[in-house]
Amino acid sequence: MSIGNRIHTIIFLSFFVACTFVHPFNNCALPHPSGRVGSMSVDVGSTEKALLLSSHPTPLLARRDPEDPSHASTPPPSTPLGSNFPRLIGLAAPTLLTIALPSVLSLTDTYLASYTDTFGTRGVSNLEVVSSTIPYVNFVNFLFSASFAGTVVPSLIGGELEDNPALPTTLLRLAVKASLLPIATLPILAFAIPQSYLPFAAICILTFPLTFTLGTSLSILRGTLDTRTPASVLIQTCLTNLVLSFAITHVGLPVQGAALIGIGTMIAEGGGFYRAFKVLGDRELIEMPKEIILGKEAADSHLISTIHANVGASFLRSLLLQATLLGSSAYLTAQTNYIEAHVVASSLWFFSSSVTDSVAGGVQTLTAKEKDWEIGRDGIIMGVVIGAILGSGIMIASPYLGFLTPGDEGVQADLQSIIGFVAGMQVLNGLVFVGDGILQGLKLFKYEAKVMTAAAIGGTTVAALAIRGGTDELVAVWTGISSMQLVRVSLIAWKLKFGDAFSNNVLR
Repeated sequence: MSIGNRIHTIIFLSFFVACTFVHPFNNCALPHPSGRVGSMSVDVGSTEKALLLSSHPTPLLARRDPEDPSHASTPPPSTPLGSNFPRLIGLAAPTLLTIALPSVLSLTDTYLASYTDTFGTRGVSNLEVVSSTIPYVNFVNFLFSASFAGTVVPSLIGGELEDNPALPTTLLRLAVKASLLPIATLPILAFAIPQSYLPFAAICILTFPLTFTLGTSLSILRGTLDTRTPASVLIQTCLTNLVLSFAITHVGLPVQGAALIGIGTMIAEGGGFYRAFKVLGDRELIEMPKEIILGKEAADSHLISTIHANVGASFLRSLLLQATLLGSSAYLTAQTNYIEAHVVASSLWFFSSSVTDSVAGGVQTLTAKEKDWEIGRDGIIMGVVIGAILGSGIMIASPYLGFLTPGDEGVQADLQSIIGFVAGMQVLNGLVFVGDGILQGLKLFKYEAKVMTAAAIGGTTVAALAIRGGTDELVAVWTGISSMQLVRVSLIAWKLKFGDAFSNNVLR
């Protein structure tokens, strides 16, 4: 199949699923959450009519409790299509910075390590040390963010803060406890990695308590619909890291340059955490630091156990996603010469997807806080439109992507063979990420884990069958990734169309 046909197939399937996605939000035969069916106003206080409504299959985002007295009167009309765009954009723009800035922090460390190599390495390349350690640090940070700080925390704060005012304190305590797990691996790493790597690796690992609590603090703020403060704090952290690490490496201390860079990063993240913690204290969202570390459990045991279950489900989902993507890279590294093109394509895929992921963050927080099905509707439309724009931009720029792999025509040819997947999946990614945001806002983390399990199995199976059938390995891997995303978006769409848990505003 040619690149053009692959693009057309992926886009067609994406828009087909998009129609399924948006259908529950616009079908006049389905009950409106306020109790309206089409243009008719229904008195939901009537038992007979309430039973009539409940007898029809209703989408996940359209089920309300008919006993709620707030809906006994004639409801207001449905908001116009796109009415939530301004709020979603206002939340997404700072969130995009929040998503991108941790990568900037890592790139700053890498750049400074390369720079310090120019005036003495003290027996080892600082760039080699940092480049070998940063992937592990980023992997741990990703798992923490994807399974706790970036998913569970905003949803819980958005939906449960009013009923559980001690929730932020509890979440910060859990972040501190989670940071002890990677610290416990330090003795193992001391024997597993070269001794020259150990100083920088140890500093990075000992920084995890600051990193985890900083990420959790910013997610708590995001759960209160404040996305500007987290972006501002991270900008301050990145600038402080750049200036401080640059200054420290020029002091002339008899210490490895990479270790000095690690110290600068630790101080910068400590400053960011202090500012975020102060904001939480000023808004009376948390108690004193000693209460977080030494005090009694702030929330009841049922809430704690529920949080643990949701974190476990999110962790499984994140681990499966990373295992699938890292497994594909490992296969291409061991069996083929395609890894360079795969890395470039993956970088483009992740970078462009961060735009729609920022929209998903806004959808997640608003859905958790307001339980409004129209937020999901508008978020899905935004995800599709942004994905189409990004995909078109990638295809237009594809003939000029050779600058990413200068002087290597073989890699450039390999990249062109899969660029259609990267472009075509942008619409699909928009649906997947926004759909994930809706499910997370509804706290359906266990269902997300089931979706990712099915998607990982499906994508891996498709890739294996394609390779066995003689398909080029690089194309087969990206066919598997596309299949994984199609499975995810199909199962999410099914849940939103036929699910019935929206009115059950409970932690699952």
